[in-house]
Amino acid sequence: MVSNRYLIEIEGINPKRFVRSLINNHFNLLIIKPVGDNYQILVDEANYRRLMATKTIYKLTVIKTRGYIAIWNYLLKRKIFFISLLLGLALLLYLSNIIFHIEVVHTNTKIRELVLEELEYHGIKEHTYAMGFRKREAIITSILERQKDNLEWLEIDRIGTKYLVKVHEKKLNPPVKEYPLQNIVAKKSGIIKHLEVSSGEILVKKDTYVKKGDILISGLIYNKENIKNMVASRGMVLAETWYKVTVSLPFHYHEEVLTGNKKQVLSINFLNKSYSLFDFSPYKNKRVKEKVVLFNNHYPISFSYNLLEELNIVDKTYDIPSALVKARELAHLKVNSNLGVKDTIISLKDLKITEEESKITVEVFAKVLEDITEYAPVILPKVN
Repeated sequence: MVSNRYLIEIEGINPKRFVRSLINNHFNLLIIKPVGDNYQILVDEANYRRLMATKTIYKLTVIKTRGYIAIWNYLLKRKIFFISLLLGLALLLYLSNIIFHIEVVHTNTKIRELVLEELEYHGIKEHTYAMGFRKREAIITSILERQKDNLEWLEIDRIGTKYLVKVHEKKLNPPVKEYPLQNIVAKKSGIIKHLEVSSGEILVKKDTYVKKGDILISGLIYNKENIKNMVASRGMVLAETWYKVTVSLPFHYHEEVLTGNKKQVLSINFLNKSYSLFDFSPYKNKRVKEKVVLFNNHYPISFSYNLLEELNIVDKTYDIPSALVKARELAHLKVNSNLGVKDTIISLKDLKITEEESKITVEVFAKVLEDITEYAPVILPKVN
């Protein structure tokens, strides 16, 4: 670093004579220049101290410094700003390692509550210091062991000041209500298309229309008019069933939907611009709720703690053909939402299409291959 230099202005009667006396006394004057009625000289640190110790009637004023002393003087003049900045950075560093939000990603409310309880039991909760990767992995192992009947997989990702917890629920086969003696009945009306039977007597044929509640496979095995055997019927019956759905779609469609993803980030605000810190996966569209945590009225800088909520923006304009295609897609999804894993849509047919000024309405008829198997207890015939 360049050594300290001081530019000093000399004021008084005939300052030139004072400058000449300094030269005669072997002062090392790096620069000498007249400025109006005064003189300015540049000296180093040693000559500055020697000059300040000299008794004189002249007024000596330091008008500029160079070197580290200049930096020091600059910091002293703006000490409030730099102290605020250092405190802000220290606070920022501290807050950036605090977890302010924990989000568990799952559609089941009970699973989310279960995971949050387990995390709190293991010391992971809001407004606590962030844990390291190894500690989080050990906690994951412990939670999965404690909840082995409920949870299949768990992951804890740290995103800035937020934990994003992803979880898979352990899927258990739903209990099937069975009876010691049972029939297979139709849970809804339809045309029989396929039968798989491991026990029981088949009472219907393929392409036969059946109504809801009709017995399809009986647990009573007859020999002519006499009951030969009684069993618990087991099997699966697929039938053609029917759905009718109505879908309306506006020609101009605009929607802003909160995805449910949210996080809290620290931001530095300067001259009406905001810069998020430690936000490694910014949202494309978002809604911001700002809370200022540190500011100074004298400087255009502040720190804030912002809640960011992700927005999914849908903005489309349909013509009649594309609106019709989209409406049919929505109808397909609407039918599918009522079906089971083994059920499939055979065909879709438009029953009625209504065009209005702002929207199109489509009534769709769907044919579905659906599992209509349902178990019911055998009711023994009355003996006369």
